[in-house]
Amino acid sequence: PLRVVKVDDQKISIDYQSAKFIGFMGGEPTMIRAHWDALEKLLEHDNRECMISFVTNGSFDLTARQKSLLKEFVNVNFNFSIDGTEKVFGYLRCPLNWQKLLDNINWAKEQNFLVSATYTISNLNILYHETTKKWFNNNDIKFIENPVYDPTWFAPRSLDRLTKEKLLEQTNDNLIRSLLRSHTADDDNNYRKFLSQIKSQDKMKGVR
Repeated sequence: PLRVVKVDDQKISIDYQSAKFIGFMGGEPTMIRAHWDALEKLLEHDNRECMISFVTNGSFDLTARQKSLLKEFVNVNFNFSIDGTEKVFGYLRCPLNWQKLLDNINWAKEQNFLVSATYTISNLNILYHETTKKWFNNNDIKFIENPVYDPTWFAPRSLDRLTKEKLLEQTNDNLIRSLLRSHTADDDNNYRKFLSQIKSQDKMKGVR
């Protein structure tokens, strides 16, 4: 049976000897010292079979010691948060760098670590859905699709009617069709709020 991991103010209580799976999330989990301390403790208890998973934005710069720690474990997974490719990724994950992400994905693959992704779908990136999905498949990366429902103004359905109709004409993707299959006055209201929100965010970030 899986052991329960309890986190309280960065103090982690783990049965290091018998733990079967530990998943690290953040913020950016590779930057949290307590996570690396936990890996050290697993090795002290000679538990190399415990599966280790990091949910990461892909911006990490691991030290030589951190890399050597990971290579001690039999099962390591890096689950990358990727919501688009190239310039779309750069905009959505500002100020992260696409090439940096690719370098870290390639490094993880070279270590024979499991590489997967979580793909969050919003009205910001749904127009690029086919391109994003094709990139995952071409790079043999298994991914989970995670539609936004809250805040509602970033939900995929919070678009104008014409854009929805054009997207529906261009895709056979069952998920996208289910997300866009109807249109209401609330969608129009949320779309207007989206335009206001994104204008404010762009100004703060210095992007367009």
